Amino acid sequence: MAPQPWAQVALLLGLCFIIYFLNLGQWDLWNPDEPRYAQVSREMVNGGDWILMYRNGGLYTDKPPLFFWAIAISSFLLQGLSPFAVRLPSALFGTLTVLLTFFIGKRLYSSRTGFLSGLILATSVQFAHLSTRGNIDTTLTFFTTASILCFLRWYPHRQEGEASPARMGGLAFYGYYGSMALATLAKGPVGFILPLAVTLLFLLVQKEWKGIKKMRLLPGVLLFMVVILAWYLPAVLKGGEYT
Repeated sequence: MAPQPWAQVALLLGLCFIIYFLNLGQWDLWNPDEPRYAQVSREMVNGGDWILMYRNGGLYTDKPPLFFWAIAISSFLLQGLSPFAVRLPSALFGTLTVLLTFFIGKRLYSSRTGFLSGLILATSVQFAHLSTRGNIDTTLTFFTTASILCFLRWYPHRQEGEASPARMGGLAFYGYYGSMALATLAKGPVGFILPLAVTLLFLLVQKEWKGIKKMRLLPGVLLFMVVILAWYLPAVLKGGEYT
């Protein structure tokens, strides 16, 4: 008999703990990204400026702020910017992405498929490597995956003759567009291009023209812009004095 879904989740969490967390702080920060990201986060905490980012006293504009906020919060909670604190957000978001993969597989097929999908992702060499590094990619992956999962919660499998899907609303609406916005705050335009392209292509392949209308694109874009502009506008206004 296959394990219950809660047991499968527990097994995936235990595996992620062993692979991602157990030796997370046992080696120094690796060039080129980890020392740079740690320094930006250090200056964010020490300077108290969470809108504009700095590196060695100069403005840092290479990346959006979400991942640096996560490192800064981690260092505050752990009372220091240790290698463990720098890598903790990546390990957490990597673990959460494994769980989202389980729920996507479970929703599309079965809990066994979800478990195997999560297991494959958790043990993939590249993904495990990124989940144990101070790197933005697992943060980006988590939010794009969350956006796709929200879409799948809105758009169930349809049997022939089933009524068209209901208008996107509630948690699915906020999760789909909000996660895209947070992914964009993690690593720029790829954060919304990837999940939006995947879901729209899916609807086009399914010839679900009415489904596209029911995605509430206009209010979704407005929600997306509100989240992005909540950081971007203050950054532009405050950064004007340095231009």
